[in-house]
Amino acid sequence: KEIDLNALCVFEDNGLSLLDLGKIDKKPLLFARAYLAFVGNMDAETAGNEINAHLIAGNGLDDVINAFTNALNDSGFFQAMLKNAEKNASTSKATKK
Repeated sequence: KEIDLNALCVFEDNGLSLLDLGKIDKKPLLFARAYLAFVGNMDAETAGNEINAHLIAGNGLDDVINAFTNALNDSGFFQAMLKNAEKNASTSKATKK
């Protein structure tokens, strides 16, 4: 599933703010749960239970985190948002000088 505006809203409904996207290494469980809820069309609690079982079985989160990172990199919507944010940041810096 492509990450678009609706996906980001689902992430926020599952406790993951757009502002958290740069903190994936600090909140890996939150990212994994929100992403699994999105791709699996499930609520956060169900996704959390799935991840819990996955971890108890001796597996890690790397596969889920990597899938999430790849989905962000492949998302035209998300890449456009990043480009606009960078453009606004450089415009803001130029204005302050």
